[in-house]
Amino acid sequence: MSFFNSAQLSLLERFLDLSVTRQSLISSNIANVDTPGYHTRDIDFRGEMARVMQGDPSGQTEPFVREVPGLIERPDGNNVSIDREGLLLSEVQLQFSEASQLITDEFKTLNMAINEGSSSRVVPDQTPAVRRFEPGHPDADADGYVSYPAINPVEEMVNLMGAARAYQLNASAVQSTKNMIQASIDIIKS
Repeated sequence: MSFFNSAQLSLLERFLDLSVTRQSLISSNIANVDTPGYHTRDIDFRGEMARVMQGDPSGQTEPFVREVPGLIERPDGNNVSIDREGLLLSEVQLQFSEASQLITDEFKTLNMAINEGSSSRVVPDQTPAVRRFEPGHPDADADGYVSYPAINPVEEMVNLMGAARAYQLNASAVQSTKNMIQASIDIIKS
């Protein structure tokens, strides 16, 4: 058994794989927002994670992609809601970020070796909130304005795609390092 293969790491790896798949589907939905007859596609993220956590051997296969039921269709047959997709994109980005941080914490020493001793830091976005005049909204301030996060779905999608590619490259580097360390441990044991 490998020193680095743990249930937690396997679960985090699968979580990230599902996040990348879901992000790709959301990106596809956003790209097809004006395509007549296009129907929103997604995966059952919780169901897929439950399948993995129960030890289902088929959990290592591709997740089941399905059309999302219950969405309102426009006259052209398209049911993509840019608001829904933007919200899901933000959710996936947060989930991906948290899982990536957990993996980084798990392999802090290896991560520092890969990055030659330097570490990357997450910098909070200092972009001011977008204020909209909605006096009837329950979160409106005394002047009737509601503050919303300044989220640009296209920018966030590009950032998420870059993070996904960086994850894939780092995962490959970590896997190679794990294999070298495991081989060293095996040599020492024999």
